[in-house]
Amino acid sequence: MVANPSYDPNPLASHDTTVVGEARRALLRTPGKPLLSRATQELFPPGSTFKLVTASAALENGMQPSTTFPNPPALPLPNSTSVLHNFGGEHCLGGAPRLTLAQALQVSCNVVFGEISLKLGAAKLVEQTQRFGFDQTIPFELPFAEGSIPPASQFEGAKSFVATSAIGQQDVLSNPMQMALVGAAIANRGVEMVRHVVKEIRDADVRVVKEIAPSEFGRPISAKTAAELTGMMINVVDAGTGTAAQIPGVQVAGKTGTAETPSGMPHAWFVSFAPAQNPRIVVAVVVLNGGDLGSDATGGAVAAPTAKAVIEAALRG
Repeated sequence: MVANPSYDPNPLASHDTTVVGEARRALLRTPGKPLLSRATQELFPPGSTFKLVTASAALENGMQPSTTFPNPPALPLPNSTSVLHNFGGEHCLGGAPRLTLAQALQVSCNVVFGEISLKLGAAKLVEQTQRFGFDQTIPFELPFAEGSIPPASQFEGAKSFVATSAIGQQDVLSNPMQMALVGAAIANRGVEMVRHVVKEIRDADVRVVKEIAPSEFGRPISAKTAAELTGMMINVVDAGTGTAAQIPGVQVAGKTGTAETPSGMPHAWFVSFAPAQNPRIVVAVVVLNGGDLGSDATGGAVAAPTAKAVIEAALRG
């Protein structure tokens, strides 16, 4: 799952025979890859934070936050003997017969999102994902590994993969910056901006030699969809899986994610912005392999409190 595993930010240094050069080459060979930015250069399954993309596709294709779906305890997958379960084998909302799209996002219901994706189909899900910048060339001053989803053609004869992709598993990959861009597009009324490292460049005499002007990357969703998603994300924090991100006096919009990994220890995710109706900051958090909690970790328990702390610090400043 590592993008650019042999990435060397300064290839000329490979010919450096100094002590510093050798130390640097040793770092590049270290299994933990300490010189690799996990925020922008490494890819991970985004888990249920990807439901923001799936919900976007649903809303952009005629569904409403109030649209209802059957709520069985598990979903048999087409073209497969597999069954899609909710986290922990739970039956969403205590077994209510139907859930709205908004409720499904609030409690992060895998089964309902699997149904939603099968109604949408692979083409619409992939198209919406790419509109957010997955599999696209995203301008950035530093090396960046774009998130990815297989082309729609690869889902032919494997419809079960549509459902598992819709919940951010299967072959869907992202990094925290990419998911932050998804959150930022929602926060910014559907407009996704080009991200930058700096706002301006100054010379030795502190004179401004270059200003970095804001520019659009694209408009992956309408303003209406963005407003609906914002309301749904507020519900996640107010009364859903993201309550650990609540901040007194500040309305936070967010989405949790707990991504399965081959090791059995999930990545804990949280994507958020605040204040929800007048956003000043977007935060995406991933705690790899659940941190200290390991296999017991969830996005709501581990990543949401981290995002809360970052948001509080930013708003205080």
